[in-house]
Amino acid sequence: MNTYFFTFGQSHVHPETLEPLKDNWIEVQGESYNEARQKMFAKYGDKWAFQYDIDNFEPNYFPKGCYETILISD
Repeated sequence: MNTYFFTFGQSHVHPETLEPLKDNWIEVQGESYNEARQKMFAKYGDKWAFQYDIDNFEPNYFPKGCYETILISD
């Protein structure tokens, strides 16, 4: 199982709460890059900016931290 990290643009908000997400990330578990991406689209549509793997993600750029973790069973 791999963990992928998804970040948001300046104007992106949570689809239900409308809370700004610009300084957060979402962690998504998946067997592959594409599986994680499909899960993110299912929950957030196209209202996010970038997808990273563990080797290319720098959490210091997102001071509010992890907003949510989407598990393989979600």
